[in-house]
Amino acid sequence: MLRARSRARGGTSGASFTPASISGLALWLDANDPSTISQSGNAVSQWDDKSINGYNATSSGTNRPTTSVATLNGKNVISFDGTDDYMSLPSGTYSIPSGDATMFVVYRDNANLIYKQPICAKDGGSNRFRFMALGSTQFCSVHGNSAQQSSVLTTVGSTAGYIALMVSPDNGTNQRFYRSGVAEVGNNAVRTTFTATSFTVGAQDSTTNYWQGDIAEILIYTRVLTATERNQVGAYLASKWGAGYTNF
Repeated sequence: MLRARSRARGGTSGASFTPASISGLALWLDANDPSTISQSGNAVSQWDDKSINGYNATSSGTNRPTTSVATLNGKNVISFDGTDDYMSLPSGTYSIPSGDATMFVVYRDNANLIYKQPICAKDGGSNRFRFMALGSTQFCSVHGNSAQQSSVLTTVGSTAGYIALMVSPDNGTNQRFYRSGVAEVGNNAVRTTFTATSFTVGAQDSTTNYWQGDIAEILIYTRVLTATERNQVGAYLASKWGAGYTNF
């Protein structure tokens, strides 16, 4: 079991706080809630959205990730094999890239030095709403065709969980990417506008850049959260998953 490393100061999750306590919650996938996971032989066919929208993620055949095979801080996670596992989100999520958004994902990668992504929306062309992309030294987000924010990491793989956060736009123009509450240093990604034709968990799309590792929780809000609100969510995730988080 991982020991909690929360460094959050100030804002607190509170005994009754849940992600739904903050307005604008569009998607909430929680691997530790078994009532939201449909599986057969630990292969996941559906991961239910806990927001009011019902944007359930689905998968079939050999593309199904697995549940009940790994834990983070003693809690269940969904595991993706890096070969062909992914889940599809419904069309109701396709408009998210063209509006304001704040996105959190709690993840653990396996230190495989290949380019991979845990969640990504894509249109019929080359535009992507990539959150996030992780390679041997790169940790980045992309919105549009080529604009990205990235940084060189000294540590990529770890048995610990991380909290990734993307705010789009963070300053009225650009999106910004955070890891464990700390802003990543790199190019600010100018937010462009496009409507996706696919939104996937565990891959860039159905054919490429498959995630190899675990996903514990995904939260998407369709507005820019305040610093106080981000810290509330960060404290909740850090306490739950034993992942580090530093307040804004």
